[in-house]
Amino acid sequence: MRVLVTGGAGFIGSHVVDRLVADGHAVDVVDNLSTGRRERVNAAARLFVCDLRSARLDGAFAAARPEAIVHLAAQAAVPRSVADPRFDASVTVLGTLAVLDAARRVAVRRVVYISTGGAVYGDTDVLPTPEDHPTRPASPYGVSKLAGERYLECWAGLTGTPTLTLRLAKARVRESPDAAEELLSGAAEELAHALEELRELARGIHPAVLTEHGLAPALETLVGRAPIPVAVDANLDGRLPPPVEAAAFYVVSEALANVTKYADASAVEVRVGRANGYAVVEVADDGVGGADPARGSGLRGLADRVEALQGKLEIESRPGEGTRVRAEIPVP
Repeated sequence: MRVLVTGGAGFIGSHVVDRLVADGHAVDVVDNLSTGRRERVNAAARLFVCDLRSARLDGAFAAARPEAIVHLAAQAAVPRSVADPRFDASVTVLGTLAVLDAARRVAVRRVVYISTGGAVYGDTDVLPTPEDHPTRPASPYGVSKLAGERYLECWAGLTGTPTLTLRLAKARVRESPDAAEELLSGAAEELAHALEELRELARGIHPAVLTEHGLAPALETLVGRAPIPVAVDANLDGRLPPPVEAAAFYVVSEALANVTKYADASAVEVRVGRANGYAVVEVADDGVGGADPARGSGLRGLADRVEALQGKLEIESRPGEGTRVRAEIPVP
């Protein structure tokens, strides 16, 4: 896969590049070298020395033709963000918008955004800090990184492009060794999940369990990570063709993501089966309803994926009555 890494000459970015290269991917790096170093960039990766705000960014994307982007480039100094918030926003917010705009023009398939696990929450005594903890940035840097997350969510809904945000944490070993140990212990499992998602992104992108064992086991693994109860009824009588399995998995994955973010549901039911030459996928929740694909909730991306296989997607979501997503995909 062709992957473009912004900020790939920095400390974290260069490690991401090294891993992608080691996994056999074609990697390009965009970095203005203001804080990154040329010697950090893996010799197998191509470096474009370019600022995200430069008109030359489109040329770099056109030359690289990336299928996926890992976006790390940002103004990363909290003190400078306080001293010059306009500069901070120009790099981190406007730079992120420039990346997303360029990604849209070259039809990028996946975007991974590297945020911050500390600054978006502000000063908090809750350690480890859960992802749903209130975000109250106490610096312009935190505000800019959080704005990038929000723009990514909006962009994903508008374009139907799958995205992933990772909030990196900084251990507070000197401040509180006991809390730091708890934080690192609690983060280990989440980090393992995040790394696996990144590897799956780089591979093309469906999990190994789907490829090796089929849709039903993959769904069991997927719902095992859900924060609310999910009942699965998969009656398939054998494997489906790989493109159909991938589309069905994507429908369930994205539907569950929407339930988690917007539905305020207490339970979800997933049903997968065959009927009259079709694979039928249903995801139903008991949440608030009112889902509307036209408002960019991400549901439009589901319709595109299903229609690409000559299938159809139906959404029933009356306010107060939950949401039901039903996909019918022809089985050749």
